[in-house]
Amino acid sequence: LTGCFFLGLCLSQSTCAQKGNLPPPLITALPGSTVPAKSPVTLLCQGPKQAEGYRISRVGSPEPMDKEEQITSRKTNALSIAEMTFDKTGLYHCSYQRGGRWSQFSDPLQLVM
Repeated sequence: LTGCFFLGLCLSQSTCAQKGNLPPPLITALPGSTVPAKSPVTLLCQGPKQAEGYRISRVGSPEPMDKEEQITSRKTNALSIAEMTFDKTGLYHCSYQRGGRWSQFSDPLQLVM
């Protein structure tokens, strides 16, 4: 039963972090998580310096927010939203890749308008 539970967790990540899981990063919003309509906001995923790639996504969404870039080649840890609109509100989280493995997701960040 424990193996099935572990397998379920692995399937939710691109690559299962084996023994010695990578610690989760921290997600923050600049200038803050409460954003006036049509104002810019930047989401930052803060992981270790050795991180090889990042992904920032809405909680419950299988796709990264920046769909034009491959998840595994995303070198920047920031996602800039030029104009805040209602459809961009919600819970966001992030993870990073190191050594071919993805970290656990960060605690979620609530982006509100």
